[in-house]
Amino acid sequence: MSLRFAVSILIVGILVPVAALASVYPPVPGTDRESDAYFKAAESYLEHLDLDDPSLVFKRLGGTTATNWSVAKDGRIVADLKCTSGNTDHHGAVVAYRLGRELGFNIYPVAVYRKVNRPIGDVMISQQCALKEWDSVFTQYYWTRETFTDTDSRAKQDLVSALQCEGPKPGQGDGFQFSARSAYGDPKLQGARRVAYRGDTSLLQASRDFSTMMAVDVLIGNEDRFPGGNAFFRSATTSFAQDGDAVVFEDVRLFSLDNEAAFKSQSPSPTHAARDLKKYVSRFDAEVIAGLQRLAADDEALEKISDGSERLKGFLLEGIQIVIDHAAESEAACGRDRARF
Repeated sequence: MSLRFAVSILIVGILVPVAALASVYPPVPGTDRESDAYFKAAESYLEHLDLDDPSLVFKRLGGTTATNWSVAKDGRIVADLKCTSGNTDHHGAVVAYRLGRELGFNIYPVAVYRKVNRPIGDVMISQQCALKEWDSVFTQYYWTRETFTDTDSRAKQDLVSALQCEGPKPGQGDGFQFSARSAYGDPKLQGARRVAYRGDTSLLQASRDFSTMMAVDVLIGNEDRFPGGNAFFRSATTSFAQDGDAVVFEDVRLFSLDNEAAFKSQSPSPTHAARDLKKYVSRFDAEVIAGLQRLAADDEALEKISDGSERLKGFLLEGIQIVIDHAAESEAACGRDRARF
């Protein structure tokens, strides 16, 4: 859950309130990303970034999405612009972020709606898009769709088991460490490297995060997750250590970058997000389920999250019901103690 308090950050020896973060965005290592002050400052920065500034440099990001660019200013990447195209819907980025804020589950990039009306490269863009915080200000590494076959088998078995109510219920003291290969992450590290995550991350925290992330995937109909894949772990700082051929990060949390393969069907029920939730997840965060129940009855909050779109609002309501029903079925089959974190 998020830590909701204002913090300050140290910049070249001067204590700067996070409320002034927009002037020093992206933030420096050590910034408390889960404070209200950070989110407000990041939203303000993204809302006021002049997208018509001729000095901005747009560079297409890799992957299958044609309308996805990094945005650089004065030689530094400051934002990620993603517009709707054949395989992506920009609403997913903004709605996932807003759902995270509503539920206190702040693993999604800050994202705001922005109208774009300018050429980018050789493409004329004239549509509403999502402008997102540039996540590489926090070091993270891509956990690929092969996670459950390529990573350390013990970590894989522990996580899969922890999501099932018949498996052992994880405790706060259970460590969660794994290694994986990745060609993504800190640009200072060249090529594919073996990445190890260690430190204070517990199996309880990791499995609870995965459970809630897959529940939110149902609400937005995310078709790009794959069981346990297409997710990052974000380190608390951008420092790392070496251990043989591995890059080692400490004190990490789950972070979900790509949420735009969303709202592609008429309903969340036939999506593989809904099927994966029912297949892999039998334990849920009790506070998240309570939050979803409140949200289902809060028309004002739903209007705000969906930006007044009846289509998105209806999609979210159906997704909420799918998650709540499955959580209730798990509780009936396994008992409340086994089916809740």
